[in-house]
Amino acid sequence: MAHYKVEQDDWLIVYLKYLLFVFNFFFWVGGATVLAVGVWTLVEKSGYLSILASSTFAASAYILIFSGALVMVTGFLGFGAIIREDRSCLSTYFCLLLVIFLVELVAGVLAHMYYQRLSEELKQHLTRTLAENYRQPGAVDITLSVDRLQQDFKCCGSNSSADWQHSAYILSREAEGRRVPDSCCKTVVVRCGQRVHPSNIYKVEGGCITKLEQFLADHLLLMGAVGIGVACLQGRPPRKQKWWFTRLSVDLGAVSGAFCSCHHTPRPGVSSFSHSSDQKVGTLRKDQGCHLLNWSPSLLTCDVCFPQSHPPSNTESHGKRSGGR
Repeated sequence: MAHYKVEQDDWLIVYLKYLLFVFNFFFWVGGATVLAVGVWTLVEKSGYLSILASSTFAASAYILIFSGALVMVTGFLGFGAIIREDRSCLSTYFCLLLVIFLVELVAGVLAHMYYQRLSEELKQHLTRTLAENYRQPGAVDITLSVDRLQQDFKCCGSNSSADWQHSAYILSREAEGRRVPDSCCKTVVVRCGQRVHPSNIYKVEGGCITKLEQFLADHLLLMGAVGIGVACLQGRPPRKQKWWFTRLSVDLGAVSGAFCSCHHTPRPGVSSFSHSSDQKVGTLRKDQGCHLLNWSPSLLTCDVCFPQSHPPSNTESHGKRSGGR
């Protein structure tokens, strides 16, 4: 019965190792997803960042990139720790899991908070930006962002094309008679903004604010969902994972100076429960398994070691042997 129980325990450990391996794989895939969303947001959509009053949108994307990269590195560490059954690597792995959980949760919450006040910020800031900063000295980034915004979303002005009547650029000589920037035109050519007929420029109900608000809201929801979703996934590892880690720590002899009971069988390279008469008592030493007393060879690594606060007395050992027989 004892031999059968040990084999059953060995299979359980193998099962838990594979379970943790599968969890770590999905964890790594989640990190790659977070990293991809963050990079895509900055690379493809960074043209609109300069016309936003708040940097929360960009901050959320940068946090996602950082946490995604950290997840992927941690995933590789997890694979190595599982394969090698290294206690120190496993400890580092679980600590990083906690850090990543908190970082991704912060990114998701930031994205959600910014989503709540997005509409108000755009209404207050975009109209003023178009009127005061477009084509002004030192505002090259804003100018490029506004031009790209109007071309990408096929819109003109913050609320309508009439917003450009109060623009410092349109009122200046530099405009050369333009009533709207050339980027408002359906077909962009030099000084096409002099003619504001609907056949020439974009006339969109709600203007660019409505288009940009919907665009940013969709992406903020995506970033928030990815960040919080992956954080929740990482915050719920397999239930038996902690117990398996404890078993590995014991099997690797991580508790220095404790006492353990080991059982030895004559099978080559195998140490496990067999007969109670084979029991030996020794000291559990770090990375050395069971150091047996009065045993040759003196060093024997056991598959299963049960730490004890003190070595069993001769009476206890004798009782166990008698019970085994």
